[in-house]
Amino acid sequence: MYHKVRKDEKYDSMIEYKNGIHISGTNLWLDSRDPQDMCFISHAHIDHLGSHSTIITSRPTAQFYEQRMRRTNTIVLDYNQPYTLEKMEIELFPAGHMLGSAQILIKKDSTRIIYSGDIKLKKGLTAEEIEFKKADILIMEATYGNPKYLFPDRMVVINQLCDEIDEILHAGSVPVLVAYSLGKGQEISKILGDKGYTLVLHNTIFDLLQTYETNGISFLNYEKYTSATMLAEKVVIVPPYVITSNKIKNIQRKKTILLSGWACDTDKIKDPVDRVFPLSDHADFNELLEYVRQVNPKRIYVTHGDPHFVDYLSRIGYEASFLGS
Repeated sequence: MYHKVRKDEKYDSMIEYKNGIHISGTNLWLDSRDPQDMCFISHAHIDHLGSHSTIITSRPTAQFYEQRMRRTNTIVLDYNQPYTLEKMEIELFPAGHMLGSAQILIKKDSTRIIYSGDIKLKKGLTAEEIEFKKADILIMEATYGNPKYLFPDRMVVINQLCDEIDEILHAGSVPVLVAYSLGKGQEISKILGDKGYTLVLHNTIFDLLQTYETNGISFLNYEKYTSATMLAEKVVIVPPYVITSNKIKNIQRKKTILLSGWACDTDKIKDPVDRVFPLSDHADFNELLEYVRQVNPKRIYVTHGDPHFVDYLSRIGYEASFLGS
């Protein structure tokens, strides 16, 4: 049963939800999937993108947007750079989720609104570290908004993954790591390349990695996948959507490893893989609660995740409701 909250006309009237979030009385949308005249893009994962006339975003996300969608009119803002939009002041600041991921602070009619996009509290190697600001209204994700999603220490997982890779290589087999083409694919490429592994990257991961390098993040020991004959003693990294393709099926003596926070709930794993390691680019349950404490809002709207997260928020004293996914 979802927590029922009292209506707050002042705050509720400011937020509209329809396949994206709209700031009432303005032209500003937040991560809308439907085409809009003006939309803030928190980061460049496909489930946060739409084909808009004008976007507001960070510089790396603008580059990814052009690669994944199309060129459009773009307002590029540096982090913590105030910008006047209509009668509002807006400001982007790091979300920690992936390179260029941003939260947005909107100051409207003396009310401070934060939209988090996707967030990660643990510092990675290829994303800016998350920052916290205070707000009256918080609109936040809750992808892992359930207590069963508690991720182990990041370095422990990485060390266990490397041990697994070493065993596969020692047996003369090919480790095939499955990671999202943008974000996690580059993060694991950075981790393993820096450790001295030779990497073979699917073309989408390879091409998007070039944008990381133009933004000052260096990578070692990688090349683009061209043939199954080039894989001896190398680690292959591919996105989930190719795991059942002939290109992957034709790799002999392979062991597939999915990198996902869903490792905490294997019923969620639909990909046919041999192993799963809980390496995520999202905050886990405890980190989501810690994030809320840092922002300390008067009103919370939850999106992108478990609707029952609002119940956990109510137990620690917050007024919260679920917008939708």
